[in-house]
Amino acid sequence: MSALVLVGISHHRAPVELRERAALGRDEAAALARTLAADGEAVCLSTCNRTELYLAAESGDDAERRAEEALLALEAELGPALYRLRDESAALHLFRVAAGLDSMVPGEGEILGQVRVAYEVGTTGPILDRLFRQALHAGRKARVETAIGESPASVSSAAAALAEQVFGDLAGRKILVVGAGKVGDVAARNLLSRGADIAWIANRSAERAASVAARFGGEPLPLEA
Repeated sequence: MSALVLVGISHHRAPVELRERAALGRDEAAALARTLAADGEAVCLSTCNRTELYLAAESGDDAERRAEEALLALEAELGPALYRLRDESAALHLFRVAAGLDSMVPGEGEILGQVRVAYEVGTTGPILDRLFRQALHAGRKARVETAIGESPASVSSAAAALAEQVFGDLAGRKILVVGAGKVGDVAARNLLSRGADIAWIANRSAERAASVAARFGGEPLPLEA
């Protein structure tokens, strides 16, 4: 009988600087899932706030070891922040994630789409296919039948809304965004949608700062470690 294994990091135990180093784009997540699947199944869910590897394999111990090695290859300092779940506990965790119950802002809407993308680009078989389909169904149902869907769409949108409450109309206001990873990028987009001027992007990587600043018409700034 195949075992279901989850190894991951999230905002609960890993600071944002570690999460950013382990964050993967769609193509990278798909490639990692293919590598980890071997003779089994694998899905990589990677967002601003979590990177989780779901594996279904005959040997749970071997799958867990390979998942740990894959995450530590992304960032060697992740070790103390890793969590590991098996079988029913792993499945329940995914259902909570899809419903927005495990998010930094409970009920945020982006996570359901992120789970769907991870499933679509993953290497699935009978176990993970059924698990992710049911988790997506549960996530949609939670938003329709409960009040959890009334929460802000994401941490970044909640922050932008708070800035608007504190400072009033953001139209034309010059904004400095610190960080050019996924979180910074989403924050800039949310602020831009409210009329703000993304004037500066500060990041330790000058190349990354320049890339993100160019998209928003801003100026890159160095950020000392």
